[in-house]
Amino acid sequence: MEHPSINTIAVTGPGGFGPAGAAIAEKIIEFKLGTIAYGDCASACANIFMAGGSRRVTRDAKLGFHRPGPVTV
Repeated sequence: MEHPSINTIAVTGPGGFGPAGAAIAEKIIEFKLGTIAYGDCASACANIFMAGGSRRVTRDAKLGFHRPGPVTV
């Protein structure tokens, strides 16, 4: 809200704490921001990336997704 001219968030990283990633993703959706991924963006980073209303990746970007765990069958 303090910087209404910001409309895109750049993300990169190996992931992290899932609930924190979910909270960040909620804010991206709430403020209708776009996302751009660069470098390695995996796990929570990839989930944050997917929250963007518009999504872009740089040529060097690598997205890494995995199933949430633990999963019992």
